[in-house]
Amino acid sequence: MEALFIYIAKSAGLVVMFFCVYHFLLRKETFFNTNRWFLLAGLGTSVLLPFLVYTKTILVNPTPVSNFVLSQVPLSQTTPKEVFVINWNYVLLAVYGLGFLILLIKFALDFYSLQSVLKGKKFTSKLISSSSTPTKILLLSPILNI
Repeated sequence: MEALFIYIAKSAGLVVMFFCVYHFLLRKETFFNTNRWFLLAGLGTSVLLPFLVYTKTILVNPTPVSNFVLSQVPLSQTTPKEVFVINWNYVLLAVYGLGFLILLIKFALDFYSLQSVLKGKKFTSKLISSSSTPTKILLLSPILNI
């Protein structure tokens, strides 16, 4: 689970970096096709680049310990106390889930209000007669008594 969060953080950082470069350097350019390819390359890079890991191994020669007597090492039989540790992965997952739930509820309420507006709208039709044939026009606005 920790590896997933590290991957998401690296990927989000790369997306932000590419967007900042686009915003500050390429936003006003009129090469729209090139800008699109730059942003698509940024998305592809942000997906693949976090998988690359660079490690550097430094070998250190151990120093020998002289005059080491095992019987002089104090041994204690104390049991460690249990300490409450916060698992930050679960905290981040809970905050993410709570945000998702809030936005989902907001979306549902907005969708419901849009449906109620569209269902409650009244349409009128007027008959307009010209010189040759009458024409029926459907007005898409609410009835206004003007």
